[in-house]
Amino acid sequence: MATNDILSLLKPGHDNFNSMPDNFYLKIATREISIAPRYWDTYESFLKAIPFDWIEVKYTDLDSHLKVPANGNGIGVYLFAVKPSSQIVDLPGHIFYVGIAGEGGSGRHLRERLRQYIQVSSVKKRTKVQNALELYHQHTYVLYSKLSVSGKKLSEIETNLHGFFLPWANERDFPTNIKHAKKAFNI
Repeated sequence: MATNDILSLLKPGHDNFNSMPDNFYLKIATREISIAPRYWDTYESFLKAIPFDWIEVKYTDLDSHLKVPANGNGIGVYLFAVKPSSQIVDLPGHIFYVGIAGEGGSGRHLRERLRQYIQVSSVKKRTKVQNALELYHQHTYVLYSKLSVSGKKLSEIETNLHGFFLPWANERDFPTNIKHAKKAFNI
């Protein structure tokens, strides 16, 4: 039921986007992304030490995936990526959102957290995520990894993922130096 509801919300924006003439389509499709190798170098060693075990699910299949009790159990991190279903040399792909489940010791499982992204009321609260899903839900993939870490460590991992990927749909949880740089230039 949740999948049909959320797809009904997203469909008009998706259909309008895909039916635009090329000049408007390209203008709307253009996102400002940051290519910052210094940040890759800064956050890579920390992230390489984390025992991620990524599971990838197409966004449109997320509801049925989460109905399996073993899927999404436990705390961890998740990424929203937009990419073609058939990549060449594992490219292109863009992480547009990073999040965690279990922050602050809440113990909230990934399943519960990810379910929010297939509920109309929750998606509407996240304007940038809703916009991305309207345009790209057919090409959006959710990657998640269960982690056995403390809530504090989980937040630290999230911050480092933000620093590494610089996801354009996130508004907070960036490393302090990046928050200040974004604020200085109203990014």
